[in-house]
Amino acid sequence: MAAGSGAVTAFILVGPPPADEIDFEWVGRSTDSVQTTYYVRAQAVDATPQIHYPNNTMGHDLSSEYHDYGIELTESAIK
Repeated sequence: MAAGSGAVTAFILVGPPPADEIDFEWVGRSTDSVQTTYYVRAQAVDATPQIHYPNNTMGHDLSSEYHDYGIELTESAIK
């Protein structure tokens, strides 16, 4: 992730229309968290992004090293 105010690093997965989507965003001013949002049929499931602190990283600078992320997608859930 890029650190610094105004920087956003994003990873976005988009399916074919009607546009199911999973977004990961690392906001440079908050280097200890990642934000996620997902859409079903082009509609946000929750308008407020979910904020995650991977592996209890609150207060740890995620931009200082590499991290692995994964998505478990089933017919009834996204983890």
